[in-house]
Amino acid sequence: MSVTSLDQDLAKKRADKYDDDNEREVREWISGIIGEELPADKSFHEILKNGVILCKLANKIEPGTIRKINASKMPFMQMENISAYLNALNKFGVPAHETFQTIDLFENKNMLQVLNSFFALSRTLNDKGGYDNIPLIGPKLAKSRECSFTEEQLREGLFIAGKYSQGYTGGSSQSGMSFGNRREITYNNPFDKDKESK
Repeated sequence: MSVTSLDQDLAKKRADKYDDDNEREVREWISGIIGEELPADKSFHEILKNGVILCKLANKIEPGTIRKINASKMPFMQMENISAYLNALNKFGVPAHETFQTIDLFENKNMLQVLNSFFALSRTLNDKGGYDNIPLIGPKLAKSRECSFTEEQLREGLFIAGKYSQGYTGGSSQSGMSFGNRREITYNNPFDKDKESK
């Protein structure tokens, strides 16, 4: 048995949850929106790491969202692109817990969260409306549904719940129990005539 660090355990757990079919769906979704094919020979991380594709995506969703896209290979410029995209996600209304941190993408720490953020973006835009050019990927956002009951229905519910939530209480007692005596574990069959004749 090997001992691993918590970081390694968590990374393995995230890698196990990562779904290639979801990645393929997101790649197609991004390509469809920005109007250019993503390189098939590069990993998803390599494609997104510099943040340029992310900024293009944000600008296609809402033109002018990110004014300056840095094409530089300098790490801090690439991280600036990612940060600008994350600010755009916030502007679009994607909940903070469904986004990712810059290092999750830039340092390839949590690509699962990066992948899931695209589903969250799609869901959020679909729910807001006004983004007809953005197709929905993944599950729809659940909506709360109010139920209204009449006073009569509420009264009936009081009695129904009582019937089904109670257990059987008729006949439970300690009759036949004898404390302090020995316990009979053999079965005395009154119909066994061979034993009675002996």
